[in-house]
Order: sequence, then structure tokens, then C-alpha cells
Amino acid sequence: KELDAFRIAYEKANLKLKKYHTKEIYSIRSTILFNLALAYQRQNNDLEAIKIILDEAIPVAKKADDKIEIANLYRFLGLIFYNSDDLIKADQYVYLAIKTLELKVIDNQNYTENLLEFYLFYIEILSQQNKLVDATHYLKKANKILFKYMHIIIYHRFLFLC
Repeated sequence: KELDAFRIAYEKANLKLKKYHTKEIYSIRSTILFNLALAYQRQNNDLEAIKIILDEAIPVAKKADDKIEIANLYRFLGLIFYNSDDLIKADQYVYLAIKTLELKVIDNQNYTENLLEFYLFYIEILSQQNKLVDATHYLKKANKILFKYMHIIIYHRFLFLC
């Protein structure tokens, strides 16, 4: 019931915002559409979640020129396919997520942690497909981030635990 209420609210909000055509509104709509897809996915309706992401959320995020949001949408698709044991499609979408993030390097901790998380997820997907050479390549990329930012990540994790 609660997810139905969220889903209905997201659908209404998206519908009301469709008449506006600014980058800011596109950015808000892509987040709304992501949450709508997430609600469908949580209700075990992966097909509707995939449809919303591919047909609406990604095109809207592209209009907002929000590379981080686009990457997160691709990763979400990868996760849906990963959870349904479709490693080939999971591989394709997580790869797209990584390439999208790598196109727009941002010097902040959230970006870095996202990229690291994407690499680690991709390494898992590649390893399960026995693509060990590719997995090693991304493991090296992840290791560079860990080496460069380990002190920051550990410090923030420590603060969170206190």
C-alpha cells in the first residue's frame, strides 16, 4: 500500500512537471522517474521499472545534461539485470555507467566514492563471467582510487561510526 502511494505521488509529480522545459526541471524529473522505477522494482515489476528508466528517465536526464544521474540510472539497470541473473545486460549497463562517469570527472568525494562503487560492482560482474583480464583492469582502477583517497574515505567512515 505504501509503495502504491509513493508510486502514485511520483506519477502525479512527473505529470505536473512535464510542461516545464528547463535543465533544473529535467533534473528533478529524472530523480522522480528514478524513484518511480524504484517503486515498481520493489513491487517486483522489473519490466515496468526498466521501461521507465529507458523510455523516460534517461532521456530526461540527458536533457538535464546530468552525467551523474545518467550514470546512476545505467547502474540501476545493471543492478536489475544482475539480480535477474542476466550478466550480459548487467555488464552492458554498468559499463555504460562507468564510461558516463569517467567522461565528467568531478573532484569531490561523492563522485569518487560512486566511481569506486561502480568499479567494484563491475569487477563482480566481470568475475562471474570469467572475464578476469577485464576484471583486473578495473581492479587496478579501483586500487588507484583507494590508494589516492583511502585516508579521506576511512576518516569519513570513522566519523560516521562515532
